[in-house]
Amino acid sequence: MLCDACFRMLRGQEGRIWKGTYDLHFNRHTNGQELKKSANMNCGICRVLYEELHSNNDTIDEMELLVSASLSVLFHPRVQHLYRLDFKLRYGSVRSQRTFILKKTNSGDPLFRTPISHNTSSDEVYQLSREWMSRCKCADTHRPLSWYPARLVRLEELKTQGFLDTRKLVSTIQRDPDTMDQTRVKVVETEVWKDGRPGHGNIRYVTLSHRWGSDAHKQLKLTSENINEFRMGIRLSTLPKTFREAIEFAARLPRVGYIWIDSLCIKQGPGEGEDWLKQSASMDRVYSETFLNISATAATNSDCGLFFPRRPELLLEDKIILNIEGIPGVTSRKSIAEVEPEPAPIPPRRVTMECLEAYWLTSYILLLLRQIHTLIGISLGATLQVNQETRMRPHPRASLSGGDVMSIRDSNPARDGSVDEPSSEADHKNLCRCTILDVSFWTNNIEKAPVHTRGWVLQERILAPRALHFCRNQVALECACFDAAKVSLRGCRIFNLY
Repeated sequence: MLCDACFRMLRGQEGRIWKGTYDLHFNRHTNGQELKKSANMNCGICRVLYEELHSNNDTIDEMELLVSASLSVLFHPRVQHLYRLDFKLRYGSVRSQRTFILKKTNSGDPLFRTPISHNTSSDEVYQLSREWMSRCKCADTHRPLSWYPARLVRLEELKTQGFLDTRKLVSTIQRDPDTMDQTRVKVVETEVWKDGRPGHGNIRYVTLSHRWGSDAHKQLKLTSENINEFRMGIRLSTLPKTFREAIEFAARLPRVGYIWIDSLCIKQGPGEGEDWLKQSASMDRVYSETFLNISATAATNSDCGLFFPRRPELLLEDKIILNIEGIPGVTSRKSIAEVEPEPAPIPPRRVTMECLEAYWLTSYILLLLRQIHTLIGISLGATLQVNQETRMRPHPRASLSGGDVMSIRDSNPARDGSVDEPSSEADHKNLCRCTILDVSFWTNNIEKAPVHTRGWVLQERILAPRALHFCRNQVALECACFDAAKVSLRGCRIFNLY
């Protein structure tokens, strides 16, 4: 939903000014209270602008603001009908800017989704993640794994009917949180597996990227002293919240029986350098062979958790009927996708045969028409004299005056243009139904996320075939095939955000 000011600017071009270029420019003087009011009304544009300003200054509510905007065509080699909306914000000596993309909607766009869940732990978010992964071809899901990390956390105890509907892979409503916390997961040594493979069908493993935080020394970690206890089983209640929720999510994935977490699979602490050096030498394969890398993207430490509450109404797509009149380049240039490929050359022999076929077909049709014309002429020859006499007889309609005849002919007002054509057709050509997309989403919620301030996560993100980012209010899939999130464009890192 857009506020009245944003709607009038985009639909009616209110506030349009000339600033020396042919791009459309708009000025909008306002204050922090007005912008906050529109943001609280869930205006998709004003909410983003207010968050941008509020992140730089907490006292903008009482300040005078100058908001200017420019609208232009954005040319893309694979996506048609894109428009760029740039906002520049100024208050005092502070300058800021934000960019949106307006994409024309068409019948080929993905179906509109209406989020209803209030937490990213919901079945709704899980099913969407499964849908994205089914479209992704980066992880070769049909290839049997030939390598496993030295240690893994086994999830078999969670893949039971008591905790999970194993047929639909959705969480059961009857699950008791206390019972869940008392459930144990075991650290297993893969070197004891027969033929180097697990003895059941859940052969896949996933990994976890997380930020340890300042209290990492207080967290439960694998050491030489407690490794036997880890083999016997670790109660979920003793693990950090991020670990517990990552384990719960991993257990719901099909054929995933294990998860690799660095502090639970590599010995930590003083005197554990030998094991750390041995395991860290194979970190490239740990992440490159994973089925999925689960990223606790928004968590600042291991106790923040993987899932967060959210307001689903803020995730609805904003749409506008955009007035594109006056935007240079709207019809003067075609994108690559619109250019039709040149036809392949036709062989000379085929051209000759097609010409001969056309010649003989035309000759046959002319001969047939000539024979029909001759037969019709013979049958009508006897009636020519009768027709000539009939022409000389007066016709009853001849009694009508010329003025009456003219009045009947002109009874249709459309003939003489007495009724003007509706102007809506011309106006309709300047209107375009668009979806408004925030191009800064990926940068602000993923690239600048807390987890990516940790150095180790860089290699984890690069090496993994795909990563599922758990952000503050939605999830996003990152892989080589596409980047999925509810508000994004394919190829622009802003497509399908949820």
